[in-house]
Amino acid sequence: GKLDRTFVHSLESLVVEWTREIKKAINVEPETALNIAETKDIYHTPQFELDFWKQKKANLTNLMGQLETEQIDLSIKILEKAQSTYVTGFKSLQEELQASLNTATECLNCLKPLEEQFLDLSNDELTPEEYDEYYIPMMHMISLIWENCQSYASINVICLLRQICNSIIATIKTHVKVDSLWDDEEIEATEKRILRCI
Repeated sequence: GKLDRTFVHSLESLVVEWTREIKKAINVEPETALNIAETKDIYHTPQFELDFWKQKKANLTNLMGQLETEQIDLSIKILEKAQSTYVTGFKSLQEELQASLNTATECLNCLKPLEEQFLDLSNDELTPEEYDEYYIPMMHMISLIWENCQSYASINVICLLRQICNSIIATIKTHVKVDSLWDDEEIEATEKRILRCI
């Protein structure tokens, strides 16, 4: 029978809402989150990168699950029958969502081997000398990720390096007293402590 235009319009409004939510989830990137945090004087360390991709994967998986329900399938069939212009764009967005989920999964899989090192770098009790055993292997792994993980783009590597720099700065702040920077007698010892941190 003939479809009720009010009902079709309600379904189209839902599609607009779903589209907004999906695009929001797809477009969130670590660089944006990092920049927002830094405007609030929050400087994330590398664990943030791993947590970011875990969260993004979980959000996208949740959205995919919602879109695979019978209600969504029926709604799309009704809109197709009504020859709604919203259908093509929404189907394309579903494909984009799947691609974004694949990317998030690959990024997470690439970073997973570094999880233990990221956690250890969050330990305030580590001395600059102990950091050496983490940074060199970690930087080697990051270079391998950059070369081999197609989904982990250069911009993400740059973000991760920013977070590593934040970790170095946090180490310096923990092990170097600011007052000693202006003390002539302490300058040489302070310089050595800073160099050990980096």
